[in-house]
Amino acid sequence: FVELGQGWAYLFYDMVDRFQILMYALAALGNTPGTWTAAECFAPGGSASGYAVPSQTLLPTLLRWQLLFEDPFTQTLWLARATPRTWLANGKRVALTGAPTSYGRLTFSLQSTSVSTVHGNVTLGVNFQWPPGGLVLRLRSPHFPTRKITAVSIGGAKCNTFNGTAETVTIATAPQSLVALQHIIATLA
Repeated sequence: FVELGQGWAYLFYDMVDRFQILMYALAALGNTPGTWTAAECFAPGGSASGYAVPSQTLLPTLLRWQLLFEDPFTQTLWLARATPRTWLANGKRVALTGAPTSYGRLTFSLQSTSVSTVHGNVTLGVNFQWPPGGLVLRLRSPHFPTRKITAVSIGGAKCNTFNGTAETVTIATAPQSLVALQHIIATLA
């Protein structure tokens, strides 16, 4: 499907806004409201021919990439790479549970506790293998560019591998204790 390739390319080249326009346009115009069924064709008079299984995988695949994206070239695992900014509005929570990746299963959540603080929790499965390119967590603030990431701590330790302009926190190597990943705090100012 052309849309999968186009969506993947938008994320690969970090064109998040275009990715979101594509995804939500497909959801609004290519799927039935409430059921997310993608009819393959329509006949005059409004009857449909049903659906084809590949069409049903389009939106779930785009949603997965929005939350969890694996870069095959850098072998980097991106968390929340393309989430809508409103998902991290004050008091909002984004979560993904038990998601399979090439490196093993993981669970993560992001909780915006104020306009200036986001708490992250990343829990890795038992057989998780650290990606060679590391983990990159993106925090797309609804207040960007007025508020950018200015400080990050992981497990209580200061983390300097963040980029306020790109809204990313890079964790290149696994911390000594993986429990530290369950206590990520980002400050935005």
